[in-house]
This record gives sequence, structure tokens and C-alpha cells, in this order.
Amino acid sequence: MGKRGILLCELSNGWELSSTSSYTPTAWIDCAQVESDRAAKTIAEATLAFAKSNSLDTSQVLLTVASDSVLFATIPGTNFDAIKTNQALRFELESLLPCDAEGIVADSIEAPRGSKQNSIAAVALETAHLESIVKALEEAQFKIQFIVPRSMLAFEQASIEKLLPASSVSLWVMRAGSDALRVEVLATDSNRLPIAWQLCDLDPVSIEQNIRILNSDSLPIFVVGSLQDTELLSSSIRLEHQAINQDLSALSKKRAARLLTSGEEPWIDLRRDVLASQDPWRRHRASIGRLAIAVCIFFAVACGTFVWRATHYQSLANQYKNKQEDIFRETFPGQRVPAAILARLKSEYAKAKGVRSTDTATDSPESALLILRKIIESFSKDFPFEVLDIRIENNRLAMDIELLTQQDAGKIAAALAGQGFRVEPPATTLVDGDRIRATLIGAYSAKENNLSNNSDSRALR
Repeated sequence: MGKRGILLCELSNGWELSSTSSYTPTAWIDCAQVESDRAAKTIAEATLAFAKSNSLDTSQVLLTVASDSVLFATIPGTNFDAIKTNQALRFELESLLPCDAEGIVADSIEAPRGSKQNSIAAVALETAHLESIVKALEEAQFKIQFIVPRSMLAFEQASIEKLLPASSVSLWVMRAGSDALRVEVLATDSNRLPIAWQLCDLDPVSIEQNIRILNSDSLPIFVVGSLQDTELLSSSIRLEHQAINQDLSALSKKRAARLLTSGEEPWIDLRRDVLASQDPWRRHRASIGRLAIAVCIFFAVACGTFVWRATHYQSLANQYKNKQEDIFRETFPGQRVPAAILARLKSEYAKAKGVRSTDTATDSPESALLILRKIIESFSKDFPFEVLDIRIENNRLAMDIELLTQQDAGKIAAALAGQGFRVEPPATTLVDGDRIRATLIGAYSAKENNLSNNSDSRALR
């Protein structure tokens, strides 16, 4: 099991340190009276010490902000088309909330695909509120995964577990500090997503007024919190309601643990813009990861296909090679199968075709002895070779020679051409790994030989 993540929660009078496990003790950081930069350093140092003493994972940090540090707004559906980027969202909120678009970070809650959305619920936070704290934590090598309003964690988990019916109004009794109690009025739609969120003091008159404003459709009312807190609030309000006893801290930790381990995204994530300047790709990391996985799968499939095709082609090549060997054994029984079977077969075919040519345009047959003398005169004494076979028929020649190099075959072909033979390019094959067997096919033309001799005589005169 991996290390547990870190929860750093802002309350009304300080910061609370805990982990995603309910078994880890909590620590309190009191920095309400300390100036901003010094408070940020104090928080970072205390968080580092807490993480070391409880063996927590410094790369899994979820930072929550108090409800009274953020601003909530509901954007009408008529403005959907204008809100296509986060920057557009900030400027839209500037017209609805007392904030400056350049000095806030904002995020909105998206409805599930296919569901109707009549409005957008959005949350804004002034960047100055957390900028120094985020910077101090990053300098201490903490990796902040999300920045979420503290209450939103409990709201999300309750929505996931369907603790409340869809389209309801609920009162959440939240402890903002060691003793302070706050009531947060939440109205949800048919998707169990917030459409209104109000923060109230523990004042029955104020609470009832906010409920009446938000509950124009007479939705069922619920009071959510610990048994002691729900009893306290139930005794003070006169509206008909139902109490749901839940440990809100446990709900928050359960959702935080899920967010830090599953790759899910929270409803609202304010870890963006200047509050994520050290990790600009964080919000795209999941998409990049999925793209990398897709690319790896593509290359794996492509490589598998290439290997399969190569194996298939190799199998076909072996089949054709075996067929060629069988044909060679049938055609030349008793002879050793050469390495280059195809070249040898082509050579034999060319030899047979050359001797048995039906070309009617050849000269009158010359004496085979004359042609043999011309062949002997063309032999060179500059390199060794062995004549294996000579066949002469109707002025046509087919000759097998063993040589040391392929270049020697070309030299003999050139010498034959000098004696009046029309010689085709010699076909060569390797024999026993160190010798070359060449087949020369040609024809002797007395007419061309005489023309050549006459031109030489005219040149001499």
C-alpha cells in the first residue's frame, strides 16, 4: 500500500493538518496573527514536519480553503456560449461578483453529458489569498494536486453516495474552527449538483430567510451534520425538515483520498493560473497520459502486425525455397543443390535457350573447328580458369567456366566479343563458397567479323 496523502485545510482562525486516513492525528497551525510571507513559511515548515512524522506522501497534497474565502455565483444558461475558456469565465464572474478578473482564479461545475443544464455554478478565489502559501509549499518540494473549497469535498461525497435526494435544499452544520459553527445552505438540481450555495451564521432568522429565497420550488429540506450539531440546529428552525447524521470530516477525507488516488477530478479545482505556475501541465497530465498510452498501444499493435507479417513472409519464402530444391533435384539428379538455386536454374535455362535458338536471321553455319579456334584465341593467360563445358551449334555458343572472380567472367566475355562473338552478359553463381561458375551465351557472326577486319584495314591504309 502506498503512502497516504496530505490534507491541508484552511479554517476561520488557522490551518488544520491531517491525512486522508482517519487514523492519522491532526495538527493545528495557528498563524492568524502572523504576516503573510512569514505565515506561508510557517505553514510549509509545519506541513513538512507533520509529513515526516506520519510518513505521508509529499507528492499527494490536497489543499482546501474555507467557505468564507471563496465566492459562489450561478451563471444563467443564456451566457453559456460566451464562456468557452477559463479566462472568459473569470470576466463573466467579474460582472456578477465583487472581484477583479485579473486577480482571481475560477472554476465551474460541469453537468454530466447528456443532461440538461440551465445554469453554471462557479466558484472564484482571490489569488493573493493563497499565492504565497502555494509558493512556499512548492519550494518545500510538496506537490499540490488540487485546491478545493473545504465544504465541496463533503458535498461531492454526499452526492456520490446519494445521501440526499436529487433537487433538494440542505443545511450543512460545519465547524469552521475549534468551537465556531457555520451553516451552509446548499440547493442542488436533478443531477445532485449545486445551483446555489450560501454561508450563514448560526442564526435561525437568517437561515430561514435564505432557505425561503433558495427554495422557491418547495423542495424537501435536510439538515446534515453530526448528531449534536443537527439537534442544535433542528431545535432552532421552524421549517419542516429531516435530519441526516453524518461525520462531515469523514466524508471530506473519503472524497480527498479518492481524488488523490483514482485520477478523478473534483467539482471545483482552483489549482490553476498563478496558483499552478510551477506545474502548468498538471491539468493536462491525465490527457497526456492517456495519449501516451494510446501511442504505446498503437506502436505495440503495429510492431505485432509487422512481426506477424514478417513471420508469414518468411514461412512463404521457406515454402518456395523447398519447392525450388525439389525442382532442382528432379531436373538435375545426383547434383548437389547450390545455395543460389534460382540463379543456377536461370543459368541452365539461358544455356539451353542459347544453344537451341530458333533465330532464322543468323549467318550461314561456320565450321565448329573455326569457332573453337576463335574461342581458344580469346582465352586470356592473365588469370586462371577452368573450362567445364563448351557446346557449339549453328554458330551459337554455350560455355561453362569456373573462375576465381566475377570480373574475370566479364573479361572473357569482352575477349570473345573481340573475336567476333555477340555475347550476352554472363550469368554467374557461387560454387562451394569460393569459386565462381559462369555461363556465357553468344553467337559467332562471320559477317560482322569481316566488316570489323575491313574497317581495320581501311584505317591502316
